[in-house]
Amino acid sequence: METNLQCLLQCLLDTLSPDSELCRAAEALLLDAAGLPDYGLTVLRLVVDSSDDQTRHVASVAFKNHLRSQCLPDGISPVTDSEK
Repeated sequence: METNLQCLLQCLLDTLSPDSELCRAAEALLLDAAGLPDYGLTVLRLVVDSSDDQTRHVASVAFKNHLRSQCLPDGISPVTDSEK
């Protein structure tokens, strides 16, 4: 499990890379990983257990995006037009 956690962490951090190829590859891996069981809980574990601000931030955004993709029907935005 720790290996998976480290791999996920590295992919999340790679999405911040200025190297566009590395960033795209990491995004593709995360998209595949999002379909695996316990992906959301694993990302949430990174948010809670990390002492590094950058890790907590990138994991928080990934968790938010995962919830949004899993919980909202297509085309529905939780943000009203007046808030945009």
